[in-house]
Amino acid sequence: MVFTTEDRLVRVVNGRWARTSDCGWLFIANERNAAKKLRIREGNGYSRNKQIVVDGFGLSSGDGDVCLTFQWPEWMDVDSAAWKKTCPVTITNDEAMDIYFAMVAEKKELPLLYISQLSVDDSVDAKAIEILEAKGKNVMEEDDWQHFVQEDAHEVLAGMQIDHAECEGDELFVGRVFKTKRDCQVKLSVYAFSQDRSIKKLTALTCMFNSCTWRVYIVKLEGSESYQITSGNLRHTCSVKDRRRFNKQAKEKFMRRIIQSGNAGGLQKLLLDDHKRKVCYWKAWSSQEVANDQGAMGSSSDDSFASLPSYLWLLRQANPGSVMDLKTEADACGLSRFKSLFFAFAASLKGFRCMRRVIVLDGAHLRGRFPGCLLTASCQDPNFENYPLAFAVANEEDDDSWDWFLRKLNTVIPDSADLVFVSKWQSSIYTSIRQVYPKASHGVCVVHLHRHVCSVFNSRHLADLVVKAARAFRVDDFHAAFAEIGRIEPECASYLEEIGFNHWTRSHFMGNRFNIMTSNVAECVNAAFKEARELPIVSLLGSIQRTMTTWFAMRLEATKAEPSCFPPKVRELIHQSLETSEGFTARRIDAFEYEVKGDSKRSFYVHLRQKKCTCRAYNLLGIPCSHAMCAAMAEGFAIHELLDL
Repeated sequence: MVFTTEDRLVRVVNGRWARTSDCGWLFIANERNAAKKLRIREGNGYSRNKQIVVDGFGLSSGDGDVCLTFQWPEWMDVDSAAWKKTCPVTITNDEAMDIYFAMVAEKKELPLLYISQLSVDDSVDAKAIEILEAKGKNVMEEDDWQHFVQEDAHEVLAGMQIDHAECEGDELFVGRVFKTKRDCQVKLSVYAFSQDRSIKKLTALTCMFNSCTWRVYIVKLEGSESYQITSGNLRHTCSVKDRRRFNKQAKEKFMRRIIQSGNAGGLQKLLLDDHKRKVCYWKAWSSQEVANDQGAMGSSSDDSFASLPSYLWLLRQANPGSVMDLKTEADACGLSRFKSLFFAFAASLKGFRCMRRVIVLDGAHLRGRFPGCLLTASCQDPNFENYPLAFAVANEEDDDSWDWFLRKLNTVIPDSADLVFVSKWQSSIYTSIRQVYPKASHGVCVVHLHRHVCSVFNSRHLADLVVKAARAFRVDDFHAAFAEIGRIEPECASYLEEIGFNHWTRSHFMGNRFNIMTSNVAECVNAAFKEARELPIVSLLGSIQRTMTTWFAMRLEATKAEPSCFPPKVRELIHQSLETSEGFTARRIDAFEYEVKGDSKRSFYVHLRQKKCTCRAYNLLGIPCSHAMCAAMAEGFAIHELLDL
């Protein structure tokens, strides 16, 4: 409410205080019950004059208290800009009221006197009112005054209706969307040094330095858990030196919210570069350890192991048919201690019946409080996407762990002659496969072989020739590449012969490893759980279960939306073969048998019924090569009948 003098009458205007974007003060009049002329005398004192105002506007005790305020007049400060930024003075006693009336004797005029049902500390933000009014919100209603009491900006952010937007990056800009309330709390606790008084429907945050114009306005997106910066001024008018006065050491709780992976040195750099917060190395290390140990579910590693049996029981109930085996051993006190865990979900085992029988093995270290390793068995689905089969958590990646893991895997995937294993070059895996799966074939990952040759013989060109020989479909192509290896480095050729061609080459392999020449399938699965491998064991299992559920659900939806009967990546290979075969010629030899000639002088013989070609790519991959596509076009053979998936 605003007071001006006309003889002995004072004009009283009802309203509220607001902060402007340039850190000044603005009094906003209420549109209803806005102004009255009241008689206010100096001799009445503070309490009597205040009661006159309350009675004059018909306010009752239930409407809450009113505050009498005034600003020092402009003539008291030469700089008008500074005057506008002067905080209003609140009249709370007779002495303050006397000071107000004493200014009449100096300038023969009474400065504006303001009365509001909210104190200066509870003032609203003028920009916030403008934003809400632009959205069609009538924020000037008296009935809405109770909404103008500022609440904790980091605890309560009320929603308002604006268009939904996707979450974007980590930078702070107008339109920036925070995925969750926690994300909003962390980011704004870093960038917004102080929170300004605002309205419940919109929160304003300002720089800690009072004269700085930096501020942002945040709202909650309707119908979601996201928050958005709807407006703001992101340029500081204060100096870096001024802002440094308010720099504080980052707290462990704050650091745990920001990051749950990495190392202490990296966390120090992240806090300093991105968030302008200093932290000593040991505080960073302590926060890292606590954050990782608590995990996604908020339980420590000790509690996680204690609750593991109950969690496995719940997993079995939620996934009937899943296989889980927890192995423990008694310590010196007779207490059961975790030793290893095997688990395979029913959905994965059921789906393996429709997959090519090539299993890729790999292991990865667990980097939590209790060290260990995660052993994985994976394969590829018909669309060449990673398909996890089974997992095991063991103390270390040694002979006993791999032997135990494969014996448990043997209970759900029995040994057979058509089963193939692919893994890195490791004696523990080779020994365990020979003992547990004697009928199955085993091939080495050519990427690991390439690295080994590079390391031992110090020749990248030689290693590339080894990969070329390993990937060759035809035996004569292999011998041509291997002869070049023997010419360049005879010791390397002897080493490869000792390994056995049937272990590392496609042309001599006893089974059929199809397109899987590396252990990349299992390594990609382990990489997907890189962050989860730092968490307690229950959190690790939860992350694996959620990730696999998401993968399978997404693939199911993609399959339903696929118009073709071929998997998308298989269809791409068929199109490539079809384009390559455009310049080929096919001559029929017998029923479903053709001689195909391409750009080279070499002829290839294709048998469509037997799904074979002398290039051997069709034989080993099960997907028609360019020669088979040419013969099929000449025969009028249906393409879907050519596939051997």
